[in-house]
Amino acid sequence: MRIRLPILIFLFTFSISLFAQTAPDFKITTTDNESIGLYANYLDEGKSVVIELFFVDCPPCRSFAPFMANLHTQMVERNIQVEFVSLSISGADTDENVNEFKREFKHDWPFAHYGGGSEEAAKPYQDGTFGQYFGTPTIAVIAPDGSVNYVKRIFNNEGYIDAVETAIIESQTAFNEVEEPATAIVSGGINTLKGEGLGGVTVNFSGAKDTTIITDANGSFQTGSLLADESYTVALEKNDDPANGVTTLDIIFISKHILGIDTFTTSQEYTAADVNKSGGVTTFDIVHMRQIILGVIDEFPNTTSWVFEPAEIQITSLADLGTLSFTAIKIGDLNNSAKPNALISTTDRERSDKLTLLIEDQAIEVGEHVNVALNTAELSKIQAFQFTLGFNPNALQMMDLEMGELSNYKRTNFNLINKEKGLISTSWDTREEQNGTRLFNLNFIAQQSGQLSDFIQINSHLTTATAYGWKSEALDINLAFTKKEQTSNTEAVLFPNPSATNTVYLEISTEVAKEVNLRLLGLSGRVLRTTAYSIEKGTQLISINTIDFPAGVYTIQLSHGTETVETMRFVKQ
Repeated sequence: MRIRLPILIFLFTFSISLFAQTAPDFKITTTDNESIGLYANYLDEGKSVVIELFFVDCPPCRSFAPFMANLHTQMVERNIQVEFVSLSISGADTDENVNEFKREFKHDWPFAHYGGGSEEAAKPYQDGTFGQYFGTPTIAVIAPDGSVNYVKRIFNNEGYIDAVETAIIESQTAFNEVEEPATAIVSGGINTLKGEGLGGVTVNFSGAKDTTIITDANGSFQTGSLLADESYTVALEKNDDPANGVTTLDIIFISKHILGIDTFTTSQEYTAADVNKSGGVTTFDIVHMRQIILGVIDEFPNTTSWVFEPAEIQITSLADLGTLSFTAIKIGDLNNSAKPNALISTTDRERSDKLTLLIEDQAIEVGEHVNVALNTAELSKIQAFQFTLGFNPNALQMMDLEMGELSNYKRTNFNLINKEKGLISTSWDTREEQNGTRLFNLNFIAQQSGQLSDFIQINSHLTTATAYGWKSEALDINLAFTKKEQTSNTEAVLFPNPSATNTVYLEISTEVAKEVNLRLLGLSGRVLRTTAYSIEKGTQLISINTIDFPAGVYTIQLSHGTETVETMRFVKQ
């Protein structure tokens, strides 16, 4: 164990030259009714004394109290010859509330208040004799010869307690030749698989002196002084923003691995893909990832958002220890797209290609049932998409969702939790080229009159709007509104209305033959039945069986393609 005696003697000599006065003696009666003299009981016995100025209702003192308790315990365990004495500077403090303070913070050293002589004993440390007074808590360390080290106030509890500890060791080393334990500073770095420094990682050193550090924006960290000849365990933690870097493209990578199309080749890929920590990569991992992407869940099951290699490091001694190095793996991120530092702002760039989604614009009226079809003519060029569809909830009340023409596209591909706020999100992927055009339909009841295009948009509020081509390239998603096509005149009449039977009839007159969809909706707007009909030119009668529906108010909605031809309400008695 290395002795730093010459340096410490110089430092303490410097303190003596700065504050030449020695501590005046005092006698106090403690809250435990014990009589104490500074010199007779402590200094003359070769002990150093830590004087703390405080009062019971002082918020900084209460914040500082646990640190004082820990320091006192360390001094006892290391057999350092030092005693603590706490002096109240408030005339309002009593034996009862001071002793309650001691019990609350587990302080087992002498305390005194005004009634026990603390006012007179504390004066020299308040009047500038030994240094500028900044209020409570204030610490002075008195060496056995009476010389005072008035510890400079640092408005950081850990920093202040470190300075007090240093002053205690100096007071004993300089005058009692106590050997100071060797110390060391440990530094290191944490990088992602792309070699980027990862900020905001909590680095925990547990051992002789527990220490916690947060990595900077470059992924670097450095400890304060640690006891060099002690053992430590170093472990890392970062558990924020689980959706960072997790996209539908990562789901595609996992699907290909499961199917044996393009299997993983590194242990890090397996680690990133096993998002539920089951010990293997399965379709359940895909389920959890899609829920993260859609915002259905806000954390991965059984793991944090980042894991590290190595998971922890055992250190038997800090002597001659090199720089520590860790690799960070983002759970769910198979293509290393996660941002390593949320504090670094990035500017969104416009991609060279985009996927355009189409909605037929229309004028809507209050109370109208509005069917909105989301289409695209560009499905063949993509293998995946994800986005948030936003709508004004004050103008449109969402009632139902109908799936379109895509394979493997179900309600589980959606997050409808926030539909009352005007937000739904979706994520979809495929392994085969799709030739359809319709993604899905949304049924609304209009709460305001206006143009549909004023109330709907694509955004990234819940799920980032991105599509992926067949070479895994990212595409922007654009929403365009088309003008409603002029169609040949079609008329429809519903009878009897009201109806006392289980059948109503729809008489349709059209100038050209066409395919139509007939939807039966409940009063709430939910689609109860959808039937397709081929209508010939002229007039045709369609019977609608309502035997399965109880008496009430219903809506018949007739549509051709994305065009709503007619909306009629009828009453079943």
